[in-house]
Amino acid sequence: MRTGIAVAVYPPFIHSTGELMSEPAAILTLPAAVLAFLWASERERLRAWLLPGFLFGLTAMFRPEYLLVAAAFAVLAAVRVGRARGWRPGLAGASLLVAALLLPIVPWTIRNIVVLDRLVPISTGGGKALYVGTFYPADGEYQRVKAILYERYDHRSLPPSSEALNEVDPVPLFDRVANEYRARKGEPGLSRDAALGKIGRENFSKYFGEDPLGYLGMTARKVGRIWSSGVGEAMSSTAGRVVQLLIVFAGLAGFALLGMRRRWWELAALATPIVIVTAVGAISLAAPRRNEVLMTLVFPLAALALSSALSALSSRREWSPPQSPSETSSQPN
Repeated sequence: MRTGIAVAVYPPFIHSTGELMSEPAAILTLPAAVLAFLWASERERLRAWLLPGFLFGLTAMFRPEYLLVAAAFAVLAAVRVGRARGWRPGLAGASLLVAALLLPIVPWTIRNIVVLDRLVPISTGGGKALYVGTFYPADGEYQRVKAILYERYDHRSLPPSSEALNEVDPVPLFDRVANEYRARKGEPGLSRDAALGKIGRENFSKYFGEDPLGYLGMTARKVGRIWSSGVGEAMSSTAGRVVQLLIVFAGLAGFALLGMRRRWWELAALATPIVIVTAVGAISLAAPRRNEVLMTLVFPLAALALSSALSALSSRREWSPPQSPSETSSQPN
């Protein structure tokens, strides 16, 4: 009940629905997929693994980074079934999960091969995200990268937080970066996304090699940016950031409680998407949008921590020893 209320009033969920973004659909399918995974792990029939596989496939269609999450859950399914029933049933269960996972993805991949004339499983854009995320002079922050590119090519300086910069079309800027790389490498047929991805890998080698501690510091700040606020004005304010951090810390306490109670599979199922998507953001583009879908898993963890704390407080009050009559009579009037 407490989790449902929190989800209903959490401002980023309302904001994204109003903006017609892809997150609201994944907000439904990700927790459904995790619950289906836990449900399938308790079933005797291997065909139960088709349901979580299909739901993870839908989630990946909405947010491509969850394709890595789905692959990790296939491994978890193999381990879960393998430990209980042997490695052959484990591989069979994982295979069924992967088959159902591919069901919503393969038709779209075929369409991309026809339209784009190259293999793109779900969407383009990964190269651009890697380029931005490894741009050390801009601390891996999109608006600062955009400001630097605008100054480089248009010879005008705009603050990263300015409305004027928001109105600048970023497409020509990234096109010029990719065009320069194609010309330098003599690869005119290279797609823009592939070119930006290669530059991103070069950025990592260069900047990490020159200043590994500084680059690790940038990565830590990127993780902080992912989790310290949410999408929309409400969660970007100081009060919103405080609330966001309190929820996140309560979620971490929920993880600790699951570990103390030895609920290992529930812990693994909830932690896997959070860890993988956070790692993707740390490597590439770090934005509050990364945490929005994951908050559907953080809320029940936070609710577990808060309900456990309230239960402990109420038990302590209930079992507090009453005062003896002599103690009561000795108190001054």
